[in-house]
Amino acid sequence: MSRVSAQFEPQPSEARSARRFVTEAVGSDRRPIPEFLPLLTSELASNAVVHARTPFTVSVIFDANQVRVEVRDGNPQLPVPAEPDIETVTGRGLLIISELADRWGVEGLPTGKLVWIELDRDEAATEDGVA
Repeated sequence: MSRVSAQFEPQPSEARSARRFVTEAVGSDRRPIPEFLPLLTSELASNAVVHARTPFTVSVIFDANQVRVEVRDGNPQLPVPAEPDIETVTGRGLLIISELADRWGVEGLPTGKLVWIELDRDEAATEDGVA
């Protein structure tokens, strides 16, 4: 099992940096990258930037069977899935995560929170994650 972590600042461009970090880390073992990994990583990082407004740490733990991405921030307020109406342009991140991740969760910490996702690896997928 491999584990790598990196810290990011609460700036919008850091969601893209976090996505690149996770995708490159998981792709380093030459196995297929789960299809929704980049999107879900962006959602987790964006939530940290927009809602926590603190520096955040992204950790990715992976092996041949699954990928787990964890985002730890310094805001203790736990996220709650919203029910946005059709006109609302934000508030769908956790809904997307709950639909696309194989598993996900939130853990309150003494100094903030940890939001995580897990994706199972599909050995039949191609290198870019598309079957």
